[in-house]
Amino acid sequence: MSAKSLTAACVYPCGQQPTAQSYCGEQRSSAKRRRLGKEAVEEKRQDAIHTCTRAPSLSVTVGMLTGTTLGPWDFGRDTIMNTVKERIQEAVGWPSWEQHLVAGSSPIDAGQCLGDIETQGATHVHLSLIRQKLGMVLSGSSDGTLRLWDVDSGECLKELDSFGDHIMYLHVDWAGQRALSCGLEGVLRLWDVDGGKLVKARRGCGRVGSHESITVDWSAGHVLMGTLEGTLYLGDFLQGKKLHSLRGHRSCVDSVAANWTAKRAVSASRDRTLRQWDLERGRCIRVFRGHAGTVQCMAVDWASRRMLSGGFDATLRLWSLATADVSHVFRSHEDHVHCLVADWTNLRAVSACRGGSIVFWHLEDASVLAKLAAHIGGVLSLAVDWATQRALSGGYDQTLRVWDLEQHSEQCRFAGHRSRIQRLAADWRAGRVLSGGANGQLILWDLASGREMRRLEGHMGAVLCLEAQWNAGAY
Repeated sequence: MSAKSLTAACVYPCGQQPTAQSYCGEQRSSAKRRRLGKEAVEEKRQDAIHTCTRAPSLSVTVGMLTGTTLGPWDFGRDTIMNTVKERIQEAVGWPSWEQHLVAGSSPIDAGQCLGDIETQGATHVHLSLIRQKLGMVLSGSSDGTLRLWDVDSGECLKELDSFGDHIMYLHVDWAGQRALSCGLEGVLRLWDVDGGKLVKARRGCGRVGSHESITVDWSAGHVLMGTLEGTLYLGDFLQGKKLHSLRGHRSCVDSVAANWTAKRAVSASRDRTLRQWDLERGRCIRVFRGHAGTVQCMAVDWASRRMLSGGFDATLRLWSLATADVSHVFRSHEDHVHCLVADWTNLRAVSACRGGSIVFWHLEDASVLAKLAAHIGGVLSLAVDWATQRALSGGYDQTLRVWDLEQHSEQCRFAGHRSRIQRLAADWRAGRVLSGGANGQLILWDLASGREMRRLEGHMGAVLCLEAQWNAGAY
C-alpha cells in the first residue's frame, strides 16, 4: 500500500476510500485549523507581552529638583518608560541614560510601563526626575569603532562605526553631545553622541600625522589638522570648506596647538622645526630652529607667549613665541622625548621619554627637580595633577604607575594589561584612572590602592583615543 493510501486509511472509516477532491478538501481544512491554531498562540503570546492595561490613557507630569514641572503629557497605560524618557529628552535635552525616574519613593526601571506604577483607577501619574551625570568615556580604536561607555557600570551605551577606518583622533563637545573623529586617511566625521549617529563625513586633505596633530574650535566649527606630508589645513568641518593650506614644513606634523581667539597656531614637525601661524591670513609668522631631531610634543602658554617643546634629540627647549629665541635647553633624558606636561603658573614641567625615565623640571632655570626611572621600554602616556603633586604614566612594559612628585618616588603600580598602555584618562577628584591598551583593553583603576575596579570590553583593536567626562553628580 502506498504512503498516500495509508494516510487515507487512517483518516477515513474502514471501507470508505477518499476521492482526490475529498482528500484535497480535507488537507485544506487541516491547514486552516493549523493556521487558526498558530494565530491563537500568537495572540496569547502578544497578550503575555503586553501585561499592562491598555486603555484609557494617563496624564503624566514630571517634577524636577529645580522645582520645574514637565507636562502634562497623555500616554497609554501600556507605554514603556523609555518612551517617557524620549519625551523628557525632547523637552530638556537630557540623554535617556542620565534620567532617573522615581514614583513616590520607588525607582522606575526603563522597561516598565505606566500601567505598572499607576494607582488603581487613577488617571494621572506624577514622576520625579533626577539627573545623574554619569562618568562617560568615548574611546576610539584601530578596529574602526568609537564606543561610548558608562564608566560606573562598565556598560557600552553606544557603538559608532567608522567603516573600518582607524580612529587616529577624537575630540568631544560634551555639552553639545557632539564628537569629531579623524581616520587614518584623513576623513573627518562629525557624530551625534547622544543619538549614536553619524551626522556628516568630510574627506580631509591628507593622512593625519598623529593623534596630537589636530585641534578643534567647536564654537566656530573650525578644525586645524597637520598631515604626514607636512601641510596643515584649516577648514570648516560643518560646511565642508577648506579655509587655508598652511605650507612650510617638509615632513610630517606630529603636534598642533591653537589660540582660536587670537587666530594663532603652532605646529611641531619631523623636519626638526616648529612653526607659528597666522590663521586669519593663512601664513607662517616665524620658524623655531634648534632641535637636532623630530619635534614630538609641545606645551604652549599663550598668555606669556612661551612654548616648551620636546624632541627626539632627548632635549626640551623653552622658546619665546615673540622672537623664536631659546631661553633654556633641558638635558637629562637619555632618549626621544615622547610627552610633556607644563604648569606655567608655578613654572614646572614633567616630561617622559622612550628610554623609560620621567623628569620633573623647574622651568625658570632648566634645573632637574627629580629624575625617576619609570618604565622598561619607554613611556607612552602621561598625566599630571599639579594640585596634589602626582603624575601618572603608562608604558611599553604594560604597567601603569602613580608618582609622588614631592617625595620623588613611586606611589603605586598597576599591573593587569597584556599589552602596552597607550592612553590615559584620569579622574583625580574621585581617585580613579582609565587606561587603554594596544590590544583593545580598557581598565578602570582605583588610584589609592592600585586595585582593578572593572574592565570595559568591546574593542577588537588598539585603543588610540580617549575622551572623558567624569561623574558630575545628581541635580
